[in-house]
Amino acid sequence: MLVRILLSPTVSRRHDDLAERLAGRCRITRSLLREDFRESLRAGPTDVILATPADLGSDPSAELAALRTAPRPPEVVLFVSGALGPWLAAGAIALAEALAPDLQAEAVLRVVERAQRTRVRPARRQGERLERTLAAFGTRSAAIRRFHEEARRVAASDAPILIRGEPGVGKRWLGPTLHHESSRASESFHRFSFAASASDAGRLALFGHEPGVAPGKSGAGRGLFENSHRGTLFLEHADLASPSLQKDLVEYLERGSIRPLGGEGDVPVDVRLLASIPTTAPDVSDPMLDSKLQRRFDLADLVVPALRQRREDVPELAEAALARCRRRFGLPVEGLSDGVLEALSLHDWPGNLHELWNAVERATLHARAGRIELEHLSPDIREACGDAGSVGLALEAPWTRDPGRLPTLREARARAQECVDRSYLTCLLRATRGRVGEAAQRAGIDPRSLNGLMRRYGFRKEDFKPSEATGR
Repeated sequence: MLVRILLSPTVSRRHDDLAERLAGRCRITRSLLREDFRESLRAGPTDVILATPADLGSDPSAELAALRTAPRPPEVVLFVSGALGPWLAAGAIALAEALAPDLQAEAVLRVVERAQRTRVRPARRQGERLERTLAAFGTRSAAIRRFHEEARRVAASDAPILIRGEPGVGKRWLGPTLHHESSRASESFHRFSFAASASDAGRLALFGHEPGVAPGKSGAGRGLFENSHRGTLFLEHADLASPSLQKDLVEYLERGSIRPLGGEGDVPVDVRLLASIPTTAPDVSDPMLDSKLQRRFDLADLVVPALRQRREDVPELAEAALARCRRRFGLPVEGLSDGVLEALSLHDWPGNLHELWNAVERATLHARAGRIELEHLSPDIREACGDAGSVGLALEAPWTRDPGRLPTLREARARAQECVDRSYLTCLLRATRGRVGEAAQRAGIDPRSLNGLMRRYGFRKEDFKPSEATGR
């Protein structure tokens, strides 16, 4: 968070050197008149006040008591000549420091650091946070393993990151994950969605405002950029930001400063920006960012793969969803049948992870106990494998339900071949528990050819080993 410091007239005149030292890390308001100073005390959020008793008016003790009633009382550095005891006793507020007129700048800097620590919501640092969250996306397919590697790489950098993916792939989880594994993990994390905010409200929320600018608010307001100072700000649905707001974001990324509404000068802030935009099916145009903003994010563009691009992950994700449902509902559901896992793997999942979770939750509630069978799935998922009683070699043919999605014959044959290969490899490796030599013998091919097929489709023998390796 960017600490706001208010300097009284006396302090402003006597300590120009102190103001210069603080300017690079704080937002400083200097009052030249005592009337302006006392008005500023009530005009907006202030974190640290530097003043003398005379600056606080005819009854400094009463002013200190009034400050304490604020929702977030400021730290007060009081410049006192003579005995400190009476001021400490009368303060009615926990004085940050009570200093003689020849104060040291280091003492004030300590107060500033304390103000920042007490006003920032601590971010939990968890060394395994990234791994655990990425594991929730799946671990088996080649596509998801490439995604894991890229996520680790960009998390360690300080560049702005654009997160793209279809609805339901988990973009919302990824923002805090990247923050918690960055060098800013101990600082604050904030998110803002442009999908739920009009342009004017978004500008107020992000950049804050000066007194008298925002309707219905007499004082100043701190925006999310100031609150995220030294931390991370995650902008969801950035493509829905108005052109003028996107221009403001470009200006921040270029200059490292913002301008609150009604403000006359720029305020330097240090914020790492993450942004997410949805992508769509290949035959539909994706939402676009402003070209300049897109270029600023091009350094780190992270794409979350859709479920239909990594079907090997579906059984693992379904079992994780079932474990969560068991904890949530307290139902003695034992597991998912092979037919269910096959049907789930063949489904298109246009809603991705969220649709899969909902499907498993529905099946859990229908099954109540025992194993989840095909009849517990919704009809549209059962249709994915043709005959509901068949396992493995069915051709996924969504165009039979939607002729508008009819592929070319070559594409249909390629999809059929991939469906057969994936289904057969899954059953083969499960049956042999990942023993490639035995699997190749049962399949009637040499081990080198089997290894080639496994690499092509992202299969790993370790994923089919006994329970000590996979937890199954």
